[in-house]
Amino acid sequence: MRRESCIWWVTATFFSFVTAKEVSFPGLWTRNIQAPDSSRIVRCSKAAYTEGYVEISEQLEAPIVLREQGALVTFECPQVVGGRLFFKVDEEYTSAEQNVGIAFSRLPTTVGRKTDASTSHADHDLTQFMPLERGNYNYLDEDHIRGAFQYVTLFVPAPEDPKDGQAVPTEPEILLQDSSDQKRMGRLHGIREQESIGISDVGVVFTAAAGMKDPRAYKGFFNSSDEGLNSIWYSGAYDLQLRSIPSDQGGPPVDLVCVNSNQTCAPGQWQNNFTISNSSSVIVDGANQNRIVSSNLLTAIPGIAYSTYDMPNIKNTVETLLSLYPCDTYCRLETVLATYQYILFSADFAFLDEIWPQYIDILFHLLGRVNPQTGFLSAVASNKTNPEHTGETVLAQGMFSKALSSSISLATWLAEYSGAPNSGTTMSLAAKWRKSLASFRTSFEASSMYAHAKAHGQFPNSASYSTLFPERGNIWAVYANLFPSGAVPCISNSTLTPDLVFLAALAATDAIPEALSLMRRKPFSSAIAPAATSFLSTHILGLQLVEPAGRRWRIEPRLGDLRSVMGGLETTLGKFIVSLKRTDEGDEVLEVVVPQGTQGFVIWGGGAGVHIREGGKWRWTKGQSGGIVGGKVVDGKEAVGQKEWRKKKEAEERKGRGHDEL
Repeated sequence: MRRESCIWWVTATFFSFVTAKEVSFPGLWTRNIQAPDSSRIVRCSKAAYTEGYVEISEQLEAPIVLREQGALVTFECPQVVGGRLFFKVDEEYTSAEQNVGIAFSRLPTTVGRKTDASTSHADHDLTQFMPLERGNYNYLDEDHIRGAFQYVTLFVPAPEDPKDGQAVPTEPEILLQDSSDQKRMGRLHGIREQESIGISDVGVVFTAAAGMKDPRAYKGFFNSSDEGLNSIWYSGAYDLQLRSIPSDQGGPPVDLVCVNSNQTCAPGQWQNNFTISNSSSVIVDGANQNRIVSSNLLTAIPGIAYSTYDMPNIKNTVETLLSLYPCDTYCRLETVLATYQYILFSADFAFLDEIWPQYIDILFHLLGRVNPQTGFLSAVASNKTNPEHTGETVLAQGMFSKALSSSISLATWLAEYSGAPNSGTTMSLAAKWRKSLASFRTSFEASSMYAHAKAHGQFPNSASYSTLFPERGNIWAVYANLFPSGAVPCISNSTLTPDLVFLAALAATDAIPEALSLMRRKPFSSAIAPAATSFLSTHILGLQLVEPAGRRWRIEPRLGDLRSVMGGLETTLGKFIVSLKRTDEGDEVLEVVVPQGTQGFVIWGGGAGVHIREGGKWRWTKGQSGGIVGGKVVDGKEAVGQKEWRKKKEAEERKGRGHDEL
């Protein structure tokens, strides 16, 4: 426990290294941003639940008083938050040498004296106990910053509970439900009457979104005629902010830490005070669970890019992953793909040039694992409980194909845009990798696995597991464009937790209605929401970057069952905006704004496309007959017929050099 005289001092200490930025696209949609403002103070003033003798005054600033053991109050925060808990302890209503029990919950159905589980080794995390300082703000110690919760429960401990530390709380003999009669009576059988706690001004110092001084300063936005989808987009963006933490607030599995340090750990023990990177902040796998550096960034990076555009945090994470090398085959593949995504959105060629030798080493290692007899990558998985992940699996082949095409793009960009003196060597690497990719695809398409997928719409796991048909592996085969032409992939009914790869695979099979339905069925799942943020921007709004920071881009909006969709993104090159709406008359109006110095294709109107080679604003109208009119907007007026719309097959250029985008 630590007393602080000023909340603002704590905030400044954590985040003074970042410059404040303003939101790039102000509008009504900013009301959906869940993150707090630059003060980083979130107050949890609503008393959502009580037990025992609890006095709640009608005066807003008066303390809530817990009288006697068994008294409990649960405070509700305005949204899920992550950070350091604080509350003011009233001197008049708080007993001398009093302590308090503290428990956290993400859901209202699990509030009480026990904290939600953040590990797989116990049903609950241990409850925190701490002594109180009367008349001051009290802070839960920095070792126990909580990553994601909306409800915090404070209660008068039982005599058996510790004064300080963590333990399983003792339940009172009688638990009375909250009622006005209870508050008037206020006595529980068999408890001491002298203990009481007066609490006011409960809140959290928000420590997530650690790469931003103002967590609300989004660089992207999304807004459609479906408020549910809008909420999902912003929920996903916020979930990714909760997973962007200071690097000294990591939380590896406590049992592993205890084994390595020869300590004894009780089941459910937790703490978030481990340094997991040399950088200032990183992206972790989960806000509560698995607070370790995330290697699976395929969903996180695009979601962050399209919302907050927090490129420094992504860079820190990629840099940390590179420092963790060597690791298993899948970790190496994920590191390659994460590096590609970071450069695609940031155009940070100085970083790419710096880490290029490490990157080449990883790719050469992967190429060295290609079986010369089959032409397949042979994977080694660290997860020994899933032997089907080891060997020449279809999952490994899908990821390997993506890794090769990503590497070709990176080498080409490094040679063309970075000004590095060894561009000839880099281009020769791109040529070698292009040959490797072509050789791999030839071998893959000649395999029995490919023949089975062509006949039955499913790839077997591998030659060793020919009767196992993995959903994840088949989804990756679709995503990596490895599926046989004309075959119908069996992925729509997948039971897997949907991530961006799954949603993108649905889009690749023109299953947009299924993807939207899936998001609507599971709107606020912490698993699907971050994937939905990127998916809605890339496949519904249709805004895709093809070359770094949008030097080349592709816009292919799809309304689906929506009446309108609008959104944008600001990169280092400028602002991209897309707006598509259906009028009451049945016409559709598309507006596009792109930065000067960029070019790309707009694909719309039943497969028609137009190549835009200059920045500015463009507007087109498609009538019910399918005809498209419009052009560049100059001084508010359309220059009709400036651009010829061609069929998609003629208009569509390659999405990057040898690579298909998300």
